[in-house]
Amino acid sequence: MEDLTKQQIVLLNLLVSFVASTATSIVIVSMLTDSTPVISQTFNRIVEKTIERVVTGTTTPSVIKVPAVAPVLTENDQIVASVQSNLSYMASIFTPKTETSEGEKRGIGFLADGGGVVATDAGVLGEWNEFSVTLLNGKTYTGKKVFVDEKTGVALLELFDDKKLITLRGAPLSLSDPKLGQTILSLGGKSGGAVSQGIVSEITKSQILSSLSLSLSDRGGPIFGVDGRVIGINMIPAEGKGFSLSSAQIQSAINEYKKPKTDKSAASQAAALEALPSALPGI
Repeated sequence: MEDLTKQQIVLLNLLVSFVASTATSIVIVSMLTDSTPVISQTFNRIVEKTIERVVTGTTTPSVIKVPAVAPVLTENDQIVASVQSNLSYMASIFTPKTETSEGEKRGIGFLADGGGVVATDAGVLGEWNEFSVTLLNGKTYTGKKVFVDEKTGVALLELFDDKKLITLRGAPLSLSDPKLGQTILSLGGKSGGAVSQGIVSEITKSQILSSLSLSLSDRGGPIFGVDGRVIGINMIPAEGKGFSLSSAQIQSAINEYKKPKTDKSAASQAAALEALPSALPGI
């Protein structure tokens, strides 16, 4: 050490302090452009010992875990997801096949949650009681008309697979009322896969008017929000402007359909008795 100049001693101390403070890494900086052989040898020994410690694993480097950040979904992403979800519930309704006919396409409907039934506009079914119902996945079932709400026109079909009643999961119905200006989506068209987008423009009692351009091929199809929940069903009269009934009317029809058969029979008999003239003997 006596052979080192004051400047060289200071530089050597700085080097030793720097290496000692970085236990998990080595940074080599060529700072000494005019070094003596003694300084070079000392520097090399320090580097070798530090590398040996790192390689043999005596010093374990710290691992910092960065929490994953959940992706932010845009409204467009939500719309696409909502449409894809509801497409799986769409149903094409045909008259039954016969020896002379392949069956006539009557229209569309959709599987509604809560009953495992297909909901549609009664105008789609007409006077027929049995149908061939095909879902988007290509599976075909026998559909039987089991309920028609005469006030609203909502009709329900039960599905059968080889004469066995089946219950399929349906589209979730919204529990909240639609709002003016709310973005809504609709599935319809001849295939049931045509998408329309609009907003709720007016709400009258249970009817929902919107900016959607509806046609006869859209009746029986659902309208739903960006969240994917069904808020209504399209009801298109043969003549005049179409409108949509709220999901509350669909739920009401399902609740009526699910009532025990005895309750329905008793209600029908009570209604028939009330309709009889009071002048009849014994009344």
